[in-house]
Amino acid sequence: MNFLLLLSTLISLNAFAWNVSPMSQDIEPGQRTFQIKINNKNGKEPLAVRLKAMKRDTDEFAKDKLNNTNDLLIFPRQMIVAAGKQVVARVSVRTPNTGTQEKPYRLIIDQIPVKKTADERGIKVLTRYLTSIYLIPKARKVEDFSIRSAQIKNNNIEIIASNQGNYHKVLLPSSVKVGNQEINQKFAVKNILPGKSIKIILPIDSKNFSSGQNLSFDNTCMVCPKGEKYQIKLQ
Repeated sequence: MNFLLLLSTLISLNAFAWNVSPMSQDIEPGQRTFQIKINNKNGKEPLAVRLKAMKRDTDEFAKDKLNNTNDLLIFPRQMIVAAGKQVVARVSVRTPNTGTQEKPYRLIIDQIPVKKTADERGIKVLTRYLTSIYLIPKARKVEDFSIRSAQIKNNNIEIIASNQGNYHKVLLPSSVKVGNQEINQKFAVKNILPGKSIKIILPIDSKNFSSGQNLSFDNTCMVCPKGEKYQIKLQ
């Protein structure tokens, strides 16, 4: 999935002059290595980066919960990329996916100061990229996604979306409508991991909506089937 999560704790002239690719990778069964490219071709200064793999889970709102892992081995874990250059980091799969569900990970690539501090814990992260890594199972792909419910609670619409398939599901609505009325509050892209159900909260003026109306939206993510639509009655 080709969407970018960028976190920046410090703005500098060199920020965003570099990039990482690919932002998402599916690692097929039997594939034991893959590459991450760090591109500083537009940079005018050397770039110091640090890489780390994390096992990925999500909370009830589809926000990441990351944990340390030894499943993936990165080499090198730190590097200096000269101005105008591109380098490659290699990632080895130490623990193949032997289950029936896709296994999700994050690869974190941090820009750090070129000059090291005496205490590594005090190193400031200048810019951060997070890429998505999915270890694909040998089992065939099973799609089992649904909008389980949508109900009015106080001044919100609470949507429950469930992914009981064995691959992640991406939701990116073009618009959300109740009846013929478009809701001004649109929810951001949601990545729903296999076996997960999530809540989507949409603030509304509840006096304008009532149970029994149809809630609908088109899913427009780049990796989704064209014309994918969802509709459910409000409770």
